Amino acid sequence: MTPWQVASRAPSSSLAAFLALLLSGLILPTRAIAETVSLRPSQDTTITRLQPNRNHGEEPVLKIRALFRKRTLVQFDQAAIAAAVGSGTLRSAKLRLTILESHHWGPEGRAVAVHRMTQAWTEFGATWFCPDDRNLQNHVPDCTRWFMGVGGPAPFVPTPTTRARHRNGQTGPVE
Repeated sequence: MTPWQVASRAPSSSLAAFLALLLSGLILPTRAIAETVSLRPSQDTTITRLQPNRNHGEEPVLKIRALFRKRTLVQFDQAAIAAAVGSGTLRSAKLRLTILESHHWGPEGRAVAVHRMTQAWTEFGATWFCPDDRNLQNHVPDCTRWFMGVGGPAPFVPTPTTRARHRNGQTGPVE
């Protein structure tokens, strides 16, 4: 699992804990008194259109690429979020990503969007074609397929939750 930094909590109700893209943290502002709670993702992986039957769950760095060629999936445990929030109400959450390397994003950079996942997936089974491929060794989809943008309904909410502009040479944390 990738090392992540997450912060903050606020009293909360349930929150769907599936999020996509290179995220290094979930920030949950809580209670009337501001507090910060760090939560680590329970699962993370990168999926790629160019290697659609390959899983990247064991890789230490998550990657994104332009033109939907690579997507990062990050999931936070609902029980951990509920415990961090306690009996209050979740008012907001922030995602913090850390950029380690940045090139080929064009002179103006590009927007990187975060979408809430609507379908469950597994860290060591998710591929471009499958939320949980049962046999990664045979290089064919062994699952009920999902569609990462083409050919059917996407397994994520089409409207992004948030966006951030990513530029060449940019490194460090981004919220």
